[in-house]
Amino acid sequence: LDLAKLGVPAEQASRSAGEAMLAEIAWWEALYARRRTQHHPLLEIPLAWLKQNVPAHLFEMPARVVHGDVGFHNLMVDGERVTALLDWEFAHHGDPAEDLVYLRPFMQQIGAWDAFLAHYQACGGSAYSPESERFYRVWSLTRNPIGTLDAQWIFDHHLPDELKLAVASYIFRPYLELDSSQLVLELLDGAR
Repeated sequence: LDLAKLGVPAEQASRSAGEAMLAEIAWWEALYARRRTQHHPLLEIPLAWLKQNVPAHLFEMPARVVHGDVGFHNLMVDGERVTALLDWEFAHHGDPAEDLVYLRPFMQQIGAWDAFLAHYQACGGSAYSPESERFYRVWSLTRNPIGTLDAQWIFDHHLPDELKLAVASYIFRPYLELDSSQLVLELLDGAR
């Protein structure tokens, strides 16, 4: 979707997908700084990697609407027809390939990734590159544990009865942080 046609202010609508991605990283990094009670090197290293590795081609393409959490868990379906895409709290401006990378594991579970990607591109969808896939895999594995820090802060300060917030933050975050840093290490090792 063209941001200008959606009524997005000209300053934001004219940004490239690369500029929008840098702004998104900065937003999540600021959230991390506000919510952390200690340093989390396993998040700080991937954040630094992300800022240095935004794919160059993103600075030459316009930013578009990105859902940020596309998956079967956020679809409403009636029979064989998708009727709604739910939960837009991660929506931002950027590169539509981010949604493809996030969706890929869901499509692979049902053996439909290649057919889905071919159909998406035949309908005018953006190109899918290995460089974008690597970048957005690190991005989602870094953004999500920062989200759990936010959940921890909300649990600790406002909603102590919301146990799902505690589980997300105290139990899942260490595993999410490890996944993110392991992927960055693999990418750095492969770059040698």
